[in-house]
Amino acid sequence: MLKVLVLGPASMLGRQFMDGAKDTVSLTAIGRTPPESVRLSAHNFEKVDLADEGAVREYVRKSDADVWMNFAANTGVDQCENDRPISLPDPTQECKTSLTV
Repeated sequence: MLKVLVLGPASMLGRQFMDGAKDTVSLTAIGRTPPESVRLSAHNFEKVDLADEGAVREYVRKSDADVWMNFAANTGVDQCENDRPISLPDPTQECKTSLTV
């Protein structure tokens, strides 16, 4: 069975993906909050600060997942507008979408 590591399982897309995939793949999830709609045993969810690049790298390195999918998002639009360092430094530049481990 395909092993999938889900980042941001409590996000709207993360919940939808996990609800749809829970019977067809082996799911493991990391994030701040476990998804309420998908019942994961304690060993299938680990609380990891996804804003901490080092913590994410460490988890991905030790993971035995075949695929990992990132559904995490910062939904604090006002905070991002008022605190530029947590959002893109220059809104005209593309966001980096991959993490090299």
